[in-house]
Amino acid sequence: MFAAVVGCGPDAEIDWDEMRKDIDFRVRSNPNLLPEEDRPYLELNKQKDLPDEAVITEPISDDFKAKVIALYKFYVSTIKSFLPMYMPMIDQYYDTLTNVVKEYIITGKGTDVPYDWFGKVGPSSAFGEPVVFAMANESPYF
Repeated sequence: MFAAVVGCGPDAEIDWDEMRKDIDFRVRSNPNLLPEEDRPYLELNKQKDLPDEAVITEPISDDFKAKVIALYKFYVSTIKSFLPMYMPMIDQYYDTLTNVVKEYIITGKGTDVPYDWFGKVGPSSAFGEPVVFAMANESPYF
């Protein structure tokens, strides 16, 4: 199950850090553990290294080309400004879920869902300007 057990029998030792790493890997590898509405942000995060300029390989009119380039620049700038504030929340979600699973494995007891899974406030930047963002959603648990 976990690559964190050293030895066998009653003298076996458990490497808790390795166990946590294994749980974290398994949690992050299962897309069903992230709420469905947050999954697109992981896909966008894979696109965060898009080139700044659009590469147009098909012949199109100059007017349409200018519109495509403007739309592409807007898309890239939106991704690059939005993801830095959203991805830490997804990472925190995964970290908390990993800790909850680890605690359950160790103690056999569940943990209450952390309150901050359902709202977040923090600093970021958008289009080169500093901003404060706030996100909240209704918890089905309260």
